[in-house]
Amino acid sequence: KFEIDGNGDAYFNGKVGINSTSPSNTLVVSEATDNNSSIQLFRASTGGDIGSINWRTNQGNQAKINYRGGGGSEGMQFYAGGAASSNLSMVIKTDGKVAIGTHTPQSYKFEIWDDTTATLQIRKANSSRIVFSNDSQHNTLYSQTISGYADRDFVVKIGQNERLRITGTGITVTGEVAASQDYP
Repeated sequence: KFEIDGNGDAYFNGKVGINSTSPSNTLVVSEATDNNSSIQLFRASTGGDIGSINWRTNQGNQAKINYRGGGGSEGMQFYAGGAASSNLSMVIKTDGKVAIGTHTPQSYKFEIWDDTTATLQIRKANSSRIVFSNDSQHNTLYSQTISGYADRDFVVKIGQNERLRITGTGITVTGEVAASQDYP
């Protein structure tokens, strides 16, 4: 059912299909040819928030994806746990920088910010992982198996040549080593 009220606002009761005669979801956008289906969110100027998609329940906003074209924090913004500025979780900046936990990445292409412990995990299914972590006391690099957290060698290669191996029992350096200074 389609209705237009006295203010010109339109209402649909039921599912809506664009190029679809039997939509299976609340809104289905189907391209009649083999072109990509698309939805365009348009704003005449590039300043501020240009368009967003919000997830909301009776308890309020739950998440949001927003594109900001100007006025600070430009780029694709991802909000989780709400849609307030304090819920901004990740930003992909217009220059390609990615920031998690901050909306102002510095000079790094990828930055993780956390007030207690910033952690990045690279995991191979359920077999092994590398974890980079820092807290107020330590910067830590883990290389371990998932099952039982057993030691796993950490290897540094230059090109195809292994130059450094750290194992559970020690460090092996391959090739020439030039030690210039000891650090406390």
